[in-house]
Amino acid sequence: MNENNSNIWRLQAQFDIQGLIDALKEEDTSIRRRAAAALRAIGDKKAVPAIRVALINEQNPEVRAILASALDT
Repeated sequence: MNENNSNIWRLQAQFDIQGLIDALKEEDTSIRRRAAAALRAIGDKKAVPAIRVALINEQNPEVRAILASALDT
């Protein structure tokens, strides 16, 4: 198992919203994708402003789609 993937799982399991928000700024697209999916799954409204900023800055269409769906929850 990839260490970065296990870190995202850990952050999600611990409801570490700030850790997941920080992961949205990582260079690695897969980390950003997994962090966005975790934030979507948690659905904590405190993350909405950071998700909006990440959506504006995100270039990857797959990550953008996950971020947009996180705003719809």
